[in-house]
Amino acid sequence: MPKQTRQGYAQAWPCPRDSTQQNKVVVYLGTIVSFFFLTLATETHHNLTFQRTNMRKSIPFILLLAAFLASFAAPLAAQNIEQEISDLAQQWQAAFNRADATVLGAMYTDKVIIHNDDGTTTTISKADIEASFANDFKENTLRTEVTVMRMMAQAGGKVTISGNFSNTGSNKKTGEAISQSGEYEHVVVQEAGVWKLCELKVMPGK
Repeated sequence: MPKQTRQGYAQAWPCPRDSTQQNKVVVYLGTIVSFFFLTLATETHHNLTFQRTNMRKSIPFILLLAAFLASFAAPLAAQNIEQEISDLAQQWQAAFNRADATVLGAMYTDKVIIHNDDGTTTTISKADIEASFANDFKENTLRTEVTVMRMMAQAGGKVTISGNFSNTGSNKKTGEAISQSGEYEHVVVQEAGVWKLCELKVMPGK
């Protein structure tokens, strides 16, 4: 903000020729200068009081506005995450149904934890997963349908997704029908802004 300059009366006042006039002028000048600084101090106090009052009035509005915006930001962020993970499930299903083991493999982290039925875990690599898909597609004609039922945020930016799956198909060599269904509970995490599967748990139907 540019500074405002005030021109004092002493700068324009004529210089007196004798001491009596000079004393009168000094007293007069002193009165004017005192009045000037008193006026300036009063205006400054008024401005500061006005600014503080306005600031006190504006703080609740700013807080209210921030809360209002946050109330929209949180649901929007959650909706975006849900949509992104739903898209991942659809992409996974599409890649499986066209027997694309390479694309499927890219949807997993480098190391993936498998939760076994007996409660133990096994860690396998992305390459192992891709090779397993490639072998299944080589031996069988398969289709799957995946439904996402629930999503739950976890620590470390991870999200647990659960739902149902149904696999159908046949063995290419024997023609034997394949039918599998059940539930799954997987965990996804973002890598470079892309959601990937990092933990897998499959619960076949009985």
